[in-house]
Amino acid sequence: MPERQLHFNVLVMDSGYHESAWRVLEADPRAVLGLGHYAAIARIAERGLLDSLFFADYPGLAEFRVEFMPQPHFDPIDLVSALAPLTTHIGLIATGSTTYSAPWDLARRFASLDFLSKGRAGWNVVTTATAVAAANFGTAAHPDPAARYARADEYVDVVQRVWDGWEDEALVASRESGVWADRSRLHPPGFHGEHFDVAGILPFPRSPQGHPILAQAGSSPAGIALAAKYADVVFTAQPNVDEGVSFRRELRAQVSASGRSPDALHVRPASRSSWDRRRPRRRNAGTSSKGWRAPSSGGATSCTCRG
Repeated sequence: MPERQLHFNVLVMDSGYHESAWRVLEADPRAVLGLGHYAAIARIAERGLLDSLFFADYPGLAEFRVEFMPQPHFDPIDLVSALAPLTTHIGLIATGSTTYSAPWDLARRFASLDFLSKGRAGWNVVTTATAVAAANFGTAAHPDPAARYARADEYVDVVQRVWDGWEDEALVASRESGVWADRSRLHPPGFHGEHFDVAGILPFPRSPQGHPILAQAGSSPAGIALAAKYADVVFTAQPNVDEGVSFRRELRAQVSASGRSPDALHVRPASRSSWDRRRPRRRNAGTSSKGWRAPSSGGATSCTCRG
């Protein structure tokens, strides 16, 4: 029987999953406004040999939620870029919207992250379900799901073409000849589609992974179809084991139908961590072996069996 590995991912949710989590723990509630909060979480996760950190994105915020729940949703790509030099091997997955961004710019940002992290970058592909985001980007109305996923399909295709604009051997970097890059190995996308027109290559070579890891978390039929076509990892929260097995079976079938190997995609089911107040709290509970009191990162973990 082939060896199987269990992989764990941490979804970091600022002050916690529950809106009152920031009131329960002893950590300074203002800590979520500084890099140290997230760096501590990243280092603990890395020390625990977990595979990756995952940051969602919230480009729109309902004002009524601000009154009682801290929501300092920093730009996730900027945040994981800041964590890159503070960690060594843990994966850094940031969310990027295909509805409220441009593909060439996002391709550059994630390729930059892949260089800065030495090949640990991941892009969580979302279409953004939050309708309030539309007004923040000068859009009259939030697109319906069908329109968002049609745009997302073309968007991911364009991003991958931009990443492939440099062949692996395109970088020469020869002092002797004075040649930095072999132009014959450059392939501008020159893309003209229904939603996007993208002409040129990135200003730097192909990143360490070539393509940063693509993650996806949609469980709708359109989300499953998008994941089957492009994703390396799928995050999902199913209500029970049977439905989780059924979801994975359907996803793998669609991956095969798209011409990819089902083993190329890994499913990571979610498991929310919680503190059971009915049990007596242990002395020094919530404190790491080095004396650091764990912040109320809340969040969820996800895992997958690979192989």
